[in-house]
Amino acid sequence: MAETIYRKYRPQTFAEVVNQQHVRITLEQALTQHRLAHAFLFAGPRGIGKTTLARILARAANCTKRGSQAEPCNRCDSCQAIQTGRSLDVIEIDAASQTGVDNVRENIIQSTRSTPTISQYKIFIIDEVHMLSLAAFNALLKVLEEPPAHVIFILATTEAHRIPETIISRTQRFDFKKLSAADMVTRLRKIAQAEKRELGDGVAERIARLASGSMRDAEGLLGQLFTFKEKTITGELADIILPRSDEKFILGILTSLASRQTSAALRQFHQFCEDGGDISLLVRELVETSRVLMLGSLDPTMIGEVMVGLDRTTNQQYLDLIKLTNTAHFITIMEELLTAEQQLHRASLMELPVEVAMVKIGGLGTNPPPVPVLTNPTTAPTSANPSSPKRKNAAITTLPLAAIQAAWETVRQTMTVDQPGLRLSLQSAQLTDWDGQVATVKVPFRLHADRLQHATTRHRLENELQSQVGQPIAITVVFDEALIAPTAPAKADKTPTEPAAPTTGDLWEQIVTSFQ
Repeated sequence: MAETIYRKYRPQTFAEVVNQQHVRITLEQALTQHRLAHAFLFAGPRGIGKTTLARILARAANCTKRGSQAEPCNRCDSCQAIQTGRSLDVIEIDAASQTGVDNVRENIIQSTRSTPTISQYKIFIIDEVHMLSLAAFNALLKVLEEPPAHVIFILATTEAHRIPETIISRTQRFDFKKLSAADMVTRLRKIAQAEKRELGDGVAERIARLASGSMRDAEGLLGQLFTFKEKTITGELADIILPRSDEKFILGILTSLASRQTSAALRQFHQFCEDGGDISLLVRELVETSRVLMLGSLDPTMIGEVMVGLDRTTNQQYLDLIKLTNTAHFITIMEELLTAEQQLHRASLMELPVEVAMVKIGGLGTNPPPVPVLTNPTTAPTSANPSSPKRKNAAITTLPLAAIQAAWETVRQTMTVDQPGLRLSLQSAQLTDWDGQVATVKVPFRLHADRLQHATTRHRLENELQSQVGQPIAITVVFDEALIAPTAPAKADKTPTEPAAPTTGDLWEQIVTSFQ
């Protein structure tokens, strides 16, 4: 039976561990200075090296030829026995299948009473330790409080929040991090070179994105690709094994959404579904690409920083896409797509959450005809060609604050006919600022600000405002207590002609008189 890639290339020394420098360096210093703790807690996502580092630490602690170095020699009897799983002094326990207190007493507590056979330490590596029962944790606690000098515990978990604080407080905790895409790509290419294989353009980057920071998952996917006899793994071969995602659909759908062309976005999405594409993967990559576009709209150089191995053509496509809209709109796209992603597996029809998200992002999918805006309202336009791009840009850049405020007043009147709650929130909402892309609306009460900030409401307001002025407008809602109108002070004197306000006694007398 062929050995799997992730087992064949499992790191055997600290130097081979990808990333996790904060853990590796601390453990190396503890080994060289002979200051090993009696218990460690390795916490973090799956597939990032927790068990691997635990085994390296076990070999280094018991290595007989290590000397003053931190790295295990991997040649002495102790290292060889641990590597092959023959060592009686390194005991690995899967807490997921041995959760009971009896297992802890038999496999751990009783074993700690005996001294190591040939090694310096008896080391217990407990994987998925959060699966232990409360009674098992209580039994383990006593050993952790007063461990024998020859015992070291290494606890590994993906859910540290499920471990009692009394256990965590008696360990040295190390939080492992997900691997960066750049580190994973380097590692994958190194493995491919060792296997005398080649990875085509973008294949390693694609695996890294699918693995989401888990090196074990990435190596597992790479092993599946190596089942092909071809020496070079091209993108076409990768499509057979890896979940298929078409960059043409990703960029095409986002271009339509950024341009508020809902119908075009829906047609491309339906074509993707008819071609047998993975909807979950599509939505995930739409969200990831929207994030890149949002960051790129703030600083174009950030595109290359967050997208590893991006070619010039795709980078230019991203730059062109950014010009279609603003940062606020990309945030709206991400919010709606994230909502759709959460609803995918609960929906009876998987296409429906995505379709609803696209409609919310782009309105009804029909852009209203642009309304010509004049720099001077009293002056007629000098150009007879309103469709000229130059003229259209001039209209957008010269749109004054007063025009936006007038359109806002119209929106406030038209949107509150059948919604009393929204009517109340919009009564005190004032459009105060306009920078050419984003309009600032200030609200004096927190409740109303929260209502208008809701993605659905804000998006509807943006669509209504766009229909009034003929260009995309983003809205940001600001809570400002200063807008609350102060109570008017009472007048000191009344004019002689002003009738005196009736007192309570006068009103009562009028009521009594009316019954007489």
